[in-house]
Parts: sequence; structure tokens; C-alpha cells
Amino acid sequence: MSQRIQELSKSLDIKESILKALGSAVDQYRLFDDDVLLATYIRPEKTAGGIIMPERVKDEDRFQGKAGLLLKCGAAAFKFDRSGMFKFEGEAPNIHSWVVYRPSDGWEIALHGVSCRIIRSVMLRGVIDDPSVIW
Repeated sequence: MSQRIQELSKSLDIKESILKALGSAVDQYRLFDDDVLLATYIRPEKTAGGIIMPERVKDEDRFQGKAGLLLKCGAAAFKFDRSGMFKFEGEAPNIHSWVVYRPSDGWEIALHGVSCRIIRSVMLRGVIDDPSVIW
């Protein structure tokens, strides 16, 4: 997985690179209840000031990253929680939106070497246009 993280960090368009790397793996994965599948945002290899980040720092995005690309939703995501008692109120994010979450709320899996998380939809904290501003 570390090699894929390094490849993604060199991408000019991280969203496009994630989707290309995942290929059909997302279509083959079925989620239960109100779970959602996210691809972890990996920061670029170079900072805005041109500083090249060491590999171990980029690998930390896998564990510490707080933004992810929404890939897929379970049937009850953004509708009801597992008990069927909580009805979701508010705006649900669109597929391929960048969302914000607490890393410990999700369960990490790898799909085609891409770091992903499964997390309950009620645990997402918001939508953001630019994931690079979250840390």
C-alpha cells in the first residue's frame, strides 16, 4: 500500500488518480446499512512552497488523514442509522465529494492498494471543496 500512496502523492489530480487506481474495485464492494466507503486523501509530494515531503510523512496520511473521497454509500446512508430510529436531516454529500471525518471513526481497508475507510455516514463531519486545507 505504501507504494500506491507514494504514487498518488505525485499526482496532479488526486481525485482522478484515486478513481483510476481503484478501477472496478468499488463496484465489486457492497456496503451494509449506513456505512460509506471513502478513499483517504493523500497530500501532494511537494508543498505549495516547493518543499518535498519525506515518504514517512506521506505514509502518515493513511493513519492521520481527516479528508476522504466519498466512493460509495450503503442503502441507509444519509437516511437512517442502524437502529432505524435516527432519520437523517440535512444535505447529503454527493458521490466523489471530499468529506471530513475523524480517522479513528473508520475502519481501514485497501482496495487495489488504495487506502480506504469504511465509516458510518452519521460519523462524517462535513464536505469540503479542497481537502488540502484539512489537517
